[in-house]
Amino acid sequence: MHAAGKRRLWRPAALLAELMAKRPYMRQEQRRQMLLRAAAVLVEERGWQGLGMAALAERAGVTRQLVYQHFSSLDQLMQATAEEIFEDTLQRTQDSVEQLSQSWEGGLQQAAAATLDLPPGRAEALWQLLAGTAGMSAELQSLRRQLREIIVGVWAPVLARSWQLDPSTARSQAWMLVMAFWGMRQLVADGVCGRDEALLHFTQLLQGLRPSES
Repeated sequence: MHAAGKRRLWRPAALLAELMAKRPYMRQEQRRQMLLRAAAVLVEERGWQGLGMAALAERAGVTRQLVYQHFSSLDQLMQATAEEIFEDTLQRTQDSVEQLSQSWEGGLQQAAAATLDLPPGRAEALWQLLAGTAGMSAELQSLRRQLREIIVGVWAPVLARSWQLDPSTARSQAWMLVMAFWGMRQLVADGVCGRDEALLHFTQLLQGLRPSES
């Protein structure tokens, strides 16, 4: 798992086309990256159930043998794809935490807004992963816990400092806020409320949760 240095624009289909055009000259790591981006496109278009060795080979225009040279099993491929999809979201989360140096509410609202701005297919793929509905393999369940620990590790210290919480409570509440981000996004996606209304409700939720200053 690694965080991106510079955030790249998320244009998986365009990036994939660019990489595939350079296929004859690819090094091994470049080929692996091309396959991961093709896998990310598949997941965003079809969900995790649409990702398979044969489907990836067809989408990337390579043989299944080449796919197996880079990923020994479907579980390994799914784990690497999840990391690829999660990478940019982690960078956005870290940017939101930096905003907290000026305003903790502003930082949390920025994180919520970033959730709303995710492309639908990518957002659904991440939600399935974080909620544990992407699959029941041991590898994916382990990855889900790893992602939770990474996200909580970013937010918990901020909540502990801003809300004067003990570390255990801060970790629990950090994860609950993350789930609230995604709940807000689902309300917007289902047409229950608009974006501005959702952000207003989320802000009111934060204000209600924040401990009063003594």
